[in-house]
Amino acid sequence: TNTKTPTITKTPTITKTPTITPTFTPTLRGGEFVSCVPGHAREIAMVTGIIDGDTIEVNMNGELYIVRYIGIDALESGQYYETQSKAANAAYVPVGTVITMIKDISETDRYGRLLRYVIAGNYFVNYQMVIKGYASASTNKPDVVCASIFSSANTEAIYNKVGKYQPTPTPKPIVYPTNSPSSGGSSDDEGSNDNSGCHPSYPDVCISYPPPDKDCGDYPQYSNFRVVGPDVHNFDRDGDGYCCEGN
Repeated sequence: TNTKTPTITKTPTITKTPTITPTFTPTLRGGEFVSCVPGHAREIAMVTGIIDGDTIEVNMNGELYIVRYIGIDALESGQYYETQSKAANAAYVPVGTVITMIKDISETDRYGRLLRYVIAGNYFVNYQMVIKGYASASTNKPDVVCASIFSSANTEAIYNKVGKYQPTPTPKPIVYPTNSPSSGGSSDDEGSNDNSGCHPSYPDVCISYPPPDKDCGDYPQYSNFRVVGPDVHNFDRDGDGYCCEGN
């Protein structure tokens, strides 16, 4: 009896299709597209603090890092429009926001801060800070792949007079109420922390201390007056340093 040797069928070799990482093109509000961001690996982090208009603190993989935005320069503490710049940055990347970070060439700057392009939702934050006038374009080699786009955005912000490029509003003449210390009368505001009854955050006018909380309608005679300290009555809704422009 002849026993046939069984035919052995070979299992075909499976060739894996390589994963293709697409070039990241962040979509901005208004339908604009910015394709300058390099196709490097993406880093995911959560914002834990806002330092100023171009610097944040993040938690990435359980460690805290300071991140400096590439290609832009916001105003430093104590400079004109610094407060507004920081507030705008906080609006784009509130604490707790999960962001995407992409490097250019450099890993860190001389202070050890991560240098990154930052995407939050559909905002390219570096670009938004420049085109809205909250920061200036700043070219620092070798991290320059978006330099021309940031420069164009800076020119557009200046042309449109937005952010720090807004003309400084001229305050209207101050008219004090009859009970204002400046008019020679006596203040009847309760809860005042000084002898005049006028809160020092509003040096051009006489605004009482809270409580109660006031709004612009309580002071129809005042318009375009400055706030130089805590805006205790929240008059300056747009954060430009001037209150009740609509009065």
